[in-house]
Amino acid sequence: MSRSRESFVSCWTALADALTANSFEEAVVTSVSRGGDADTVSAVCGAVAGACFGVEAVSARWTDRVDEAAECRALARDLVDLDPTRTESPD
Repeated sequence: MSRSRESFVSCWTALADALTANSFEEAVVTSVSRGGDADTVSAVCGAVAGACFGVEAVSARWTDRVDEAAECRALARDLVDLDPTRTESPD
C-alpha cells in the first residue's frame, strides 16, 4: 500500500472510531484494538474524541498515571479559550 493511501486509511479509521463511539474510552479502545498503525490512528482518534466528548470524558484511571496530567489539562483549557466561537467558560 502506498504511503498516501496508508495515511488516508489511518485518518479515515481514526475519524470513524472517534465519531461513531458513544464515549471517549470506547473510541480509543476500539482504535487501539485494531492493531496495525495503532499508535498513530489512536493518537488522532483520541484528539478527535477528546474534542467531541470533552476533557471530563477522559477517565481518571488513565490520567492519574501521567506525570504531567495537570499541565496537560491546563494546555487543553488554554486551547479551548482560543476558540472565538465559544461563549461560555470551560470550567
